[in-house]
Amino acid sequence: MKNVQGTVLFTQESRFMLETDAGERHLFILSHKASVEPQQLPPLQHRQARVRVTYDNAPHVIGNTAYAVDLLDGAPQ
Repeated sequence: MKNVQGTVLFTQESRFMLETDAGERHLFILSHKASVEPQQLPPLQHRQARVRVTYDNAPHVIGNTAYAVDLLDGAPQ
């Protein structure tokens, strides 16, 4: 699996967009096996939290499948 770090820009249901420090944007869809629930995403957006996302490419879907979203130290509270 792959990892990427960045700030949560927006969320909608089980989808969210992450922006890296380099300005790259990644769209994710939570896996049904993810370590987080969809209702945990909006607070990350509101806090502009820095997170690490563990994911795999999702074939036939625009975006990637997220399996873990971990809050990084130093994130605004």
